[in-house]
Amino acid sequence: MIRAPLPWLWQVPARRPTAAGRDSMPCSREARDRLIQGKCGVSQQAPQDTCTGIRSGSPAKWHMASSTDNVAKLRVELESIQPLIWRRVAVPTSMKLNQLHHVVQAAMGWLDRHLWMLTAGDRSYGVFIPGEDDWNERIDDAETTTLATILSGGLKEFSYLYDFGDSWQHRIIVENVKPAEQQTSYPEFLGGERRCPPEDCGGIPGYYDFLDKIATKRGKKRKAALDWYGGPYDPDDIDEQQIVINLKRIATKSIK
Repeated sequence: MIRAPLPWLWQVPARRPTAAGRDSMPCSREARDRLIQGKCGVSQQAPQDTCTGIRSGSPAKWHMASSTDNVAKLRVELESIQPLIWRRVAVPTSMKLNQLHHVVQAAMGWLDRHLWMLTAGDRSYGVFIPGEDDWNERIDDAETTTLATILSGGLKEFSYLYDFGDSWQHRIIVENVKPAEQQTSYPEFLGGERRCPPEDCGGIPGYYDFLDKIATKRGKKRKAALDWYGGPYDPDDIDEQQIVINLKRIATKSIK
């Protein structure tokens, strides 16, 4: 069951900092919708169990490491939430940044419905949107930039922002870079804790409010929250089996 967005969500201005210190709306609602339904994610009408950024007809060409590739071990942390929500993955450094976006989506459990941006040092990366010149001028192309490129200067940490409305800010820590192991498929899931928040719940305040409601003994509030979510929600269950399946799909796409 698809969860309906909260009706007031898009009334909140979503602003982004840039390297030049400017803040602006990243693009119009209509442009975001085009991006969501096209290059960046799945349709809002897609079944919930397929909304992980892993879909047939995806424009991304996945890459699987060969024995000569380097692999980066990354720890992804969702900022400003306690207890900490985190994942650890290993990915080939030859992976394009738009492909890394899909890995983060699959590992975290997001549904890939919204605009995103990756920032490394003083540069921001994303996917270009036709007709949105202001947005396109402020980002570099994630589809032509590899992870190795942004790590070449010794970068140890970068950020990933998902959904400019709810503003889910992730810190990505580069734990190490080593040669790929033979007989290992990448991307590889290496661990994590706690389920990611529901999509379109209203950011961090809305997430905490949702947790309060599903934990309450007042049955009507709890039922209403879970009905909105579309089923049971266990904040401690990351559904590791599904994460592994989705990452294996990425690896499989690379060798077709």
